[in-house]
Amino acid sequence: MTPEIITAVASIVAACGVVFAASQARVAAKQLTLFREQLRADHERSRREHAIDVLRRWTEALDKAQPSARKFIQGLNEDQCKLLIQREPFTVSHKHEELLKHALHDVLDVPDELNPVNGEITLNQRHISELLSLIIDHLNTLEVALLSWMNGVADKDIMESQFEYLVRFEDGNFVLENLRKVMAGKASFPAIDHFVSYLTEKYENAKPKAKPQIA
Repeated sequence: MTPEIITAVASIVAACGVVFAASQARVAAKQLTLFREQLRADHERSRREHAIDVLRRWTEALDKAQPSARKFIQGLNEDQCKLLIQREPFTVSHKHEELLKHALHDVLDVPDELNPVNGEITLNQRHISELLSLIIDHLNTLEVALLSWMNGVADKDIMESQFEYLVRFEDGNFVLENLRKVMAGKASFPAIDHFVSYLTEKYENAKPKAKPQIA
């Protein structure tokens, strides 16, 4: 075999090696891309499953009394919330009668215990202790659920769509904001506060913006 043939064969072998290496590199890159896509899909599925599990536990934790207690306390001002925290008796309008009967049904001694007198209902320490117990359990359960949202562990779209009903801008309902303020500042429930702030910003950004006047 002449030197020229040997050189030509060597060149062909080298070229084939380059082509093979390039082909292997493309295969490896494609496999890496598929692996990353599979990993991303697994993460997204895991987040969705976790969100569903969080919602299931949230639903199981609710009873008839908690939503009624939340709705009643949501309507209290800061001074009334301070009395609630201090467990000091105070009076409220008769319009809360049905809500209170639902919230306090486990501790009422007699059916007419919450009947209004001169248009007002007096809440004693027993009533207030029950309301506080209900609402603190409620807030703690919500805080745990929203920690999964805040840290990206649960699917954010699912969590936001299912929990945004707790923030109602039209009614000024911001997840018991007055109560959270007087308890120890809103930082006592950081995930709830972050969720409210996030939805507030989203709501403000969605408002139609005034366009500049055209000269």
